[in-house]
Parts: sequence; C-alpha cells; structure tokens
Amino acid sequence: MNVIADLDISIFYFKKRPFIVMDLSNEKIYFNDSGLEWLRSEKQIEQPVQWTRSKYLPSKNWVGLAINNERDDLIIQLIDEFYLATCDMLLINPISKGNSSCKLSY
Repeated sequence: MNVIADLDISIFYFKKRPFIVMDLSNEKIYFNDSGLEWLRSEKQIEQPVQWTRSKYLPSKNWVGLAINNERDDLIIQLIDEFYLATCDMLLINPISKGNSSCKLSY
C-alpha cells in the first residue's frame, strides 16, 4: 500500500489504485465507490451515516462521511474492511480474512 499526503489530504493506494482519501482539513474520509455496494449490503453500521461528496474528487467515483472523534473505532473498522474488500477485488486469487496477504499495519 502506498500513501501520498499533501495539504492535509492523504490518498491511500493499493496496486496503483486509490481506495481511500482522508481529507483532514475538511474532516472527511472518502471511499472509492467501487466497494460501496459491498459496504452497504454486508456491513450494517450505525444509522444514519451521512455520506457526502467531495468537491475535489470525481463525484461518480468517491463518497465519504464526516469524521467524528467519538467514532474513531468505526472509521478504523471501515478502513480495515474496505481495504480487504478492495484487495479481494484486485487480486487474482481472492483472500479470506483469516489467510490474508493484504494486512494493514498502523
């Protein structure tokens, strides 16, 4: 995984494809829309989740939610699960969570 950070915006890449953008100046985190159907259908998170559009990213490819300090554990869980889903989609041989070559480290 590669990270490019500038102007309080961090872009996380997996296999040269961006999958998460953290916009710290606007206190938002954006996910690539390609994995959101999985996120919406399988992961039922606290409602309501306020999805927003970024004025800097193409509207059809990215959606995000406002970062709330009280929900840090939810943000970390979303990043972990979204990364694994992205990894599964991009690798030729899908991986399971128990036997993963795509591990996040903090």
